Amino acid sequence: MDMKRFWTIVVFLITVVLTGCLHNVTPETKVPKMTKEELKPLLGNPDVIILNVRIPAEWKRDALKLKG
Repeated sequence: MDMKRFWTIVVFLITVVLTGCLHNVTPETKVPKMTKEELKPLLGNPDVIILNVRIPAEWKRDALKLKG
């Protein structure tokens, strides 16, 4: 398979996945938030996953980061 066809398929699959993931997201969608006081006791728990969704430039610019 040539590289152009490969990347065309990759971009198509990514588009399909993202379109499916974003289908149910609307401006009215409420995202639950928690305070740092609520988060602190959960840190270190192996069942808790913290996902940072900031773009790389935003993450690098911000001095506040969770250790590890």
